[in-house]
Amino acid sequence: MKKLLIIVLFVGALFAKSSLENNASKVMHYSPFLWEATRGDSTIYLFGTMHIPHPYLTISSKLKTVMKNSDVIKTEIKMDNSVKIKAMQAMKRDDNKTLQEVLPKDTFKRLDVQLRKISPFLSAKKLNNFKIWAVYSTLGALKYQIKYRKFKPLDMQIYEWARDNNKSAGGVESIDEQLSVFEGFNKREQIEMLNATLDSLEKKPNETKQLLNNYITGNGKVIIQNFKESLATAKVSEDLKNRYLDKLLYSRNVRMANRIDALISKNPNKKYLFAFGAMHFLGQKSVLYYLEKKGFNIQRLK
Repeated sequence: MKKLLIIVLFVGALFAKSSLENNASKVMHYSPFLWEATRGDSTIYLFGTMHIPHPYLTISSKLKTVMKNSDVIKTEIKMDNSVKIKAMQAMKRDDNKTLQEVLPKDTFKRLDVQLRKISPFLSAKKLNNFKIWAVYSTLGALKYQIKYRKFKPLDMQIYEWARDNNKSAGGVESIDEQLSVFEGFNKREQIEMLNATLDSLEKKPNETKQLLNNYITGNGKVIIQNFKESLATAKVSEDLKNRYLDKLLYSRNVRMANRIDALISKNPNKKYLFAFGAMHFLGQKSVLYYLEKKGFNIQRLK
């Protein structure tokens, strides 16, 4: 169970069987969210990932070429064992209470029902040692984490390839910065977000599958549209929605763009690949938007 929950580290902002099968060959041959950005003599590449394991989510030949030609490859954070250990420690409760004690009875019961749907070996009580945010942040992807446990998320594949092929591998954020996003909400707000997550799982059980399909086909417009619809229907206060969206996405996009700009300004002749969750590159106030304001010319590669 501990290994299953580690996925919260790699969740950036977010993300019918037959349609997925039809698209399986595509993801092997092209990268659906790959951009080239130039400024002066500098050229960098940006790639949007998904943070779930799946046999269709592999490094395409085109992305592999970019990786081979890059001097530096950076994901959102470093993905080594020390970071995983630190994240796991942060996810555990440290108040001598159990999850069952801090959650309303109805919420705990709903959580238990959803976990047992994912696997008969799961239950809410098995998560008693974890913080509320650690639970709601993993629920949407937990089924994939279990079903495809022999596979690695795409950003993990990229990071490990870079490390194993003598590239300069690292992250643009620290684990503390990512964890602070979740730790910054109080107990009441975390319960609201857990209930909203349970609402989504109950009403839209195939949402992650649809996201995967739209990712594979490179349909960013639909991903953004579905994201906005989910946000609009979430039963949380507008203030909480706005703060959560800002902390999880918009403020981080500014930070990511600033750090990319600083790296390129310091080392204009090095070739970089930045691989973040795809939502960081989609819609308004994206990393691409802020890089364009910094003078980069950006085009999406097919």
